[in-house]
Amino acid sequence: MWVKDFKPMQVAKLDIDYYCEERVNFTLTEWRELLVTSMGSNPKVYTPRQQLLLLTRLIPIVQNRVNLIELAPKGTGKSFVYQNLSRYTRVLSGGKVTAAVLFYNLASQTPGLLTQYDVVVFDEAQTISFDNPGEVIGILKDYLESGRYTRGNKSVTEDTGIVLLGNIPLDSTGRPSQSILFYNLPNFLQETAYIDRLHGILPGWEIPRVTVDTPARGIGFKADFLVKFCTHCENIPVVMMNTLQTI
Repeated sequence: MWVKDFKPMQVAKLDIDYYCEERVNFTLTEWRELLVTSMGSNPKVYTPRQQLLLLTRLIPIVQNRVNLIELAPKGTGKSFVYQNLSRYTRVLSGGKVTAAVLFYNLASQTPGLLTQYDVVVFDEAQTISFDNPGEVIGILKDYLESGRYTRGNKSVTEDTGIVLLGNIPLDSTGRPSQSILFYNLPNFLQETAYIDRLHGILPGWEIPRVTVDTPARGIGFKADFLVKFCTHCENIPVVMMNTLQTI
């Protein structure tokens, strides 16, 4: 068997003007459902508000330096879009994180993850810990506030967004069982100085758990096309920002 022809599937050129022009051929509902489908979810099993909450997960990919936290029980697909949609996103799944990995490795003089990706996601935030927590948390607070940090003699300015995904228990009504939303998270995440540097809380407890019916069905944008468009946008649609619960 011989390969006679090959057509690459990657997007070689992004025509944003054409994309925007074709948007007028869709109603708001059709466009919202198309984006949700492109994210890998079936819009028919979600209410309009739940669809907007799903789209809110895209905000850190669209907009530079958005720091977001999503709180929800297990099984709501919090990390799915970050793991599968964009190669410009890095997901760290719990465990111990070092300053060398996150910021700058003084021994090898190599930059950390915050200089390599558009978004760094801390999954399972309730289990996260840091090697030398005083140093890491101090630098991270400075970065969340100003977009700048210093480690050793290396000073860095970046636009990378930070996303935290935390599991929290719910009561019988489907609401957080603790009045303090950050109760189950590490102590440093409960500090006012840290919380004030987050731009919003995504109420993931309103999103239903993943079932056999939740994967996308039908036609949507290819992942590489959607993420290229997202990373070239300069403004976030107001309708997406309104889904955030401002801290």
